[in-house]
Amino acid sequence: MPRLGRVIAVANMKGGVGKTTTVVMLAEALAADGNRVLVIDLDAQASVSYCLAGDDILAELIKDRLTITSYLTDRLLHQRRRSLREFVRSQISDVTHLGDPLDVSLIASSVGLRLAEREIICELADRGFNLHGTEGQVWSALSSCMAELREDFDYVILDCAPGISAFTEVGIRLCDVVILPTIPDMLSTLGLAAFCNSMWRGRLAERSSLPKPKRRPVVLVSRRIANVKHQALTVAALRQVAAGEDPEFDMFETEIPQAAAIAEGLSKDYPTFRLKWSPPVVAILNSLVNEVKGLFHGH
Repeated sequence: MPRLGRVIAVANMKGGVGKTTTVVMLAEALAADGNRVLVIDLDAQASVSYCLAGDDILAELIKDRLTITSYLTDRLLHQRRRSLREFVRSQISDVTHLGDPLDVSLIASSVGLRLAEREIICELADRGFNLHGTEGQVWSALSSCMAELREDFDYVILDCAPGISAFTEVGIRLCDVVILPTIPDMLSTLGLAAFCNSMWRGRLAERSSLPKPKRRPVVLVSRRIANVKHQALTVAALRQVAAGEDPEFDMFETEIPQAAAIAEGLSKDYPTFRLKWSPPVVAILNSLVNEVKGLFHGH
């Protein structure tokens, strides 16, 4: 029976909310659970690519033109059709679990992606494409290969850039579920409603020519500091919204704490999954994995 992989986008309008950490932890936790996982880095900061590949391998991928930047410029600027499968760096993780390497693969990004996006938009505008037409071209470039990636992997995780760009919007509309990592403080949650309204409901969302997102986004509380009253009040307010009638977003019960073990886990200095994340964090990740799987099985 062919594999039917699930596509998850990790996104937020605001940067610095734990998006990279969420992608790395979720990818490795899903792999430790026995799944084949692919991470596609759609962020020009390439933070996830650095965390998973390291400097040397990422430099090699950029030199060999095997990044998402090269795929999109080849396809949209030069009309060179290549399969995204050609850009997958398999078995990128050097972390093991129960004696075997984690089955995590990567389509890397590069710092050139931001400039490439501008060049693509300008080139398509010169060809007569408006904003909706440009989004349609990006949609075609990514969606055409997503079916075969779903066959190859159990989970495909898209790391979207902060804000709303053509690449981010397409990533959100391509996926099965969107995870919104959010620090529970005033500044981090200010744009949450605006982000949801621009992509899932409201005038801008309705005007998009792309397919609507499949379901409401799911907020993941990240960098939660214990015993901070303001954060506790913010979490309570978010959960009240999520529990209301026709809410803008759903929420995970699992919360990711602010912890040194998590910050240190982003390095490549740990040989095993449990050593990398520590037993308390592994327990949190197992809970998150169970909730993610529940999203796809109606739990």
